[in-house]
Amino acid sequence: MNTAQTLSRFIPTAAAAAAAAAVAAGLLMAPVAHANTEQEGVRCPGGSSAQISNDNRKLVCATEERIERASVCSALVFNNNGDINLNQRIEMIEAGADTCKAVTTGATAPSQALLLPGDNVANFHREVRAGKDVFVYLKPTYVFPVGGPNYVGNAANGVHCEAGFDGDVTFSGKGIRCDRRELRKAVCDLGWKIDRNNGKDKCYIEQVVFGNTVRVDGQYTIPEGSTGLLGNPETHGWNLKLDHSGNVDFWAKEAKDYRFPTSL
Repeated sequence: MNTAQTLSRFIPTAAAAAAAAAVAAGLLMAPVAHANTEQEGVRCPGGSSAQISNDNRKLVCATEERIERASVCSALVFNNNGDINLNQRIEMIEAGADTCKAVTTGATAPSQALLLPGDNVANFHREVRAGKDVFVYLKPTYVFPVGGPNYVGNAANGVHCEAGFDGDVTFSGKGIRCDRRELRKAVCDLGWKIDRNNGKDKCYIEQVVFGNTVRVDGQYTIPEGSTGLLGNPETHGWNLKLDHSGNVDFWAKEAKDYRFPTSL
């Protein structure tokens, strides 16, 4: 084999290179799972039903796992007939609900489910089919909602809004979102004192002028944890709630905060 032939084994043809590029482009353009925003919330996946608490703060997604067991005949189905023994020939009649018939005696009995260890016969019901019947158990199971973070833990416990967050029903009753309108106590900037009133609280300072103490009132209070350097809070997204707690004013943020429910 000459050098050119050897190299041809490792250098892709133009057609092969084009095909590889097409595959790569397809992978890059493949659709990705939709992730909801925190304002949208999370929802139960298709095939499951949403169980939402009365306060809309908890969501459980319930579904069913279909478990099937075969319909069988054996001498054990004739346990109430003393003339049947384990060596008796038994045939299954599949017309309608499966029936087991002892060929020698003519005795009949309904077929039974071929249960596995751990199965509870009370959970299974017969499903009549054109051929052999099956015994079905619709086992209650739970799944986590979709559209949010990757949840861990026991899906039967669902997800819930954290303390301080309210819940809203979303996705036409299939999901919830968690939100809160932030409240902060009305306080004063460093160096100012607060005057609590039935009505609007005030910030003030006291200054001595020619030997007399003079009170100077400020124009507004501020949300706790902020600074007066930003100006009147009403100009940047806060509403004043007079006497929100007793005679204490609070500032309420105009825009809601949203957060995904948690499973922990």
